Amino acid sequence: GVETAHLTVETYKTIRKTLKGISLKSLGDSLDTIRIVKDTGELAAIRRAIACHTQALHETLAWISPSSTEREWSIEFAYRARRHGADGLSFETIVASGPRSATPHAAASGAHLDGTGPVVFDHGVVKNGYCSDETATFFLKHPSKKVIKIYDIVRQAHDLAIASIRPGLKASDIDKIARERIAA
Repeated sequence: GVETAHLTVETYKTIRKTLKGISLKSLGDSLDTIRIVKDTGELAAIRRAIACHTQALHETLAWISPSSTEREWSIEFAYRARRHGADGLSFETIVASGPRSATPHAAASGAHLDGTGPVVFDHGVVKNGYCSDETATFFLKHPSKKVIKIYDIVRQAHDLAIASIRPGLKASDIDKIARERIAA
């Protein structure tokens, strides 16, 4: 069985050539469904990835200064994650400061962290095939009252959505709960 949705064409050709005479069948999404439920070994592996991630995050935050750039923050996190045993990053690290913090999936730029607005930091590591993933908002200086109000609304929506999670509830329903709180 081959997970064709997760292979490059080149890798698929190599597998087909290596396994000449053996029939290959696409597994579609069947393995993704099996992977949803984690056993105790997988949960422990995820916890190890999170521990590595957390150590790198704390060290990176201690290193950051308003004179740093978004890109430097991203590079520093990657370096510290590797030092703590990460095999790599889960995805390209996002660091977006000031007005750019509202841009989804903003790549880290050469912009300096002037401290006047929020910094969104979306980051994660891979360790032994398991990933961590966290998005956090930081302030390098005390934010304005307006920014605090907006942040509190988003945090309340987040907390309400998390509290609403129940078995069988669709992710879209949880998202709707958060969006309705923000709209209110």
